[in-house]
Amino acid sequence: GAEISVFRSTANEKFAWDAEAENFAKADETKKAAGISGVYGIHPYSSSSRVSTTGEITLSIPATQTYLAEGLNFADVPMIAAAEKGATELEFNNLCGYVCVKIFGNVALKSVELQGNNGEVVAGTRYYGFNNISFTDWYENTSKQITLNCPEGVKLSDKPTQFYFSLAPMTFENGININVEFEDGETIPKSTSKSITINRNTIVPMQNVKLNTNIDWQYALITYKDTESITAPQLYSNGSSVTGYIYWGDDTYSVANSTSSYVYTDGEDTHTVTVKVMDASAIEFSDCSNITSVDFSNF
Repeated sequence: GAEISVFRSTANEKFAWDAEAENFAKADETKKAAGISGVYGIHPYSSSSRVSTTGEITLSIPATQTYLAEGLNFADVPMIAAAEKGATELEFNNLCGYVCVKIFGNVALKSVELQGNNGEVVAGTRYYGFNNISFTDWYENTSKQITLNCPEGVKLSDKPTQFYFSLAPMTFENGININVEFEDGETIPKSTSKSITINRNTIVPMQNVKLNTNIDWQYALITYKDTESITAPQLYSNGSSVTGYIYWGDDTYSVANSTSSYVYTDGEDTHTVTVKVMDASAIEFSDCSNITSVDFSNF
């Protein structure tokens, strides 16, 4: 059942929903600590949530969320409440807005990942003042992506399936990228460059995304030597947008055409970059000075 953090002092007390009594009841042995000016609640319960003596609230926007077939999974939705000292009832306020990604096709999904095209921080621990529900700052454990896990897998059909992400209010100036992982481990990105603004209590619906298992990947291998940074290959198509990844040769990757350059920090002298895309008609290198070999045999 649902669990919340209740602060009648600076101590974080766990309360759990009692279905028989139809209310929340204390579910741990936490003792009260330093006094605060009122009573505060945070949903969902987390041992890391805090409330200061001045009423500053610290909580987490989760980087890992869970798919729910019925729609929005409120177990992942951060909410806060405040009342006068001694109060026994709390009214919670939602902190987030939502992105709804609609996907259809003939595949089974394991997870869906969302990230901003400008590398925006989308999850982590942040501060709130209750009288100003807008956040004041990110604090720690920040993440630039949110992963929506599908523990039992999701088999798609011709009817779009809805996947909801809970996000703090923000604007993605250059849009977002959705990275879909199939049950067999294969992944594919889908991106939009349109500016997207997330407001509290508002659902932003995205255009339908079609996926299928008949993926005709194109590959290019480029080896670079004696360089700490490279100019990223740019991909072009004759019609639909290019979809795919660039693997930098240091156990990291980027979505194709999402960056103009890449800086290495692993100290290695040579790197082989793998371009893995579909629907590409051309690949462009603006700087070839450190390229020692290329392989376009599967491109």
